[in-house]
Amino acid sequence: KEMFYIVQGQGALRYGNETRRIRAGDVICCPTGGPESAHQIINDSDATLAYLSVSTMMPAEVCEYPDSKKIGAFGGALRHMTLTSHDLDYWTEET
Repeated sequence: KEMFYIVQGQGALRYGNETRRIRAGDVICCPTGGPESAHQIINDSDATLAYLSVSTMMPAEVCEYPDSKKIGAFGGALRHMTLTSHDLDYWTEET
């Protein structure tokens, strides 16, 4: 889960298939999930857009990035990115 506080400026928030306008003073809460809750903050203006990001940083988290077709796995010292197109069987290289 992530929360964003827009400190300065304005821009757009992509959330799933929707795009909404954001501006200074807005608080945005984004739960974890699939493509329907994928989110991105975009500075589509010529001015500075500054925001504070707070995350629960759960011990393990898997994130899907629909635009770039990637999956990220994070937990402790593990930070791994892979493409969703990599189809790997569970038993590959297991003995």
